This record gives sequence, C-alpha cells and structure tokens, in this order.
Amino acid sequence: MVLVDNSIIVTPTTNISFHEDVFERSMEEDMVCEPSSATTVPEFTVVKSGSQKGKDKLVDANGYTYVKKSSTERKVYWRCSIRTSKHRCGATVIQTMYPDEFVTGKITHNHPSQPGKLHAVIQRKEVKDVAISNPFRSARVIFEEVANKILQEDQPIYSRENPENLIRAANRIREKTRPKDPRDLDFIVS
Repeated sequence: MVLVDNSIIVTPTTNISFHEDVFERSMEEDMVCEPSSATTVPEFTVVKSGSQKGKDKLVDANGYTYVKKSSTERKVYWRCSIRTSKHRCGATVIQTMYPDEFVTGKITHNHPSQPGKLHAVIQRKEVKDVAISNPFRSARVIFEEVANKILQEDQPIYSRENPENLIRAANRIREKTRPKDPRDLDFIVS
C-alpha cells in the first residue's frame, strides 16, 4: 500500500481511491461572491448623508455599499466602498436620473456581500442626526434610543454596527455642534 498526496491510497493489486470526494479550494474562491440567479437585478437605496463623511451612500439589496465617484446632470457614478490600501474592489454602478435607473458595471465584486448593511447605514445616520439635534445628551443614551427604535432581533449580523463605534461617532458630532468653552472673560452667551 502506497500513500500518494495524503489523499489517495494505491494498492499494487487494485487501483482504489478511497477519498475521491476530497478536493482543495482556494481561499479566493470563498471570497468571491457570485450573484445568484434570484438576485441578479438588485434593488438600490440611496441613503442621504449615509457615509462616514456625511456624503450620500448607495446600498443594494445584496448588501454591497457604494460611494459617489462623480456625477453629471444626468448620471451619477458610484464605486464600491471597499477601497483599502490592500484590497480594492472595482465594482461600479451607474445611476441615470431620468428615468431613475441603476446599471451595474462590468467588474463584479471581489469580496463577499454583507446582508443587512442597509440597516447599519441607516442606524449610523440616525445616531448622527440625533446627536446633532441633541448635543448635550449622552452619546450612549442616543445610541440606545436609536437602536431600540431601528434594530430587530431577526436582522442579519451586518445590520448591527459596533455600539462603541457608534457612540464615538456620536461624541465627535456632539463635540462639533456644542458651543466652544470660554477661554477668557470676554465671551458671548448664546
């Protein structure tokens, strides 16, 4: 009996393969997410002020997110929001204004989708909006109020952002909207 490649056992009398069903897959194959036939035409939602910098964000029904690349009078060009120095996704979407249509680009995503991402984007936007309107309330209270209003138990994992990140974002917004602390006795009371 001879062991070849740790998976196939060959005997001198018969050629029997005991582990024919074992095969190797690349990690990249797991990372690339092919669209299923049921969701080939995803629905798109534009979230106003949905990005971290307060710009518009496009979210499709599969869980991919896009940020605005450029725009003209009739079209808006969106690119995938996954753009780190080590991993750049080249997927794009073109939005035509009249009629309002979305057309996906030729390049597909090279990363898995995040189902439920729309809820996370909306939650971040709501936390920031409430923090702007209430700069003297606690950030944790703001987060808990928004989370109780928006989140549900049966939503996917990507619909929930890290609470500490949202609290920090609310604190940054609150700090910008609060009046500055007086430095001397000549300050204006508003």
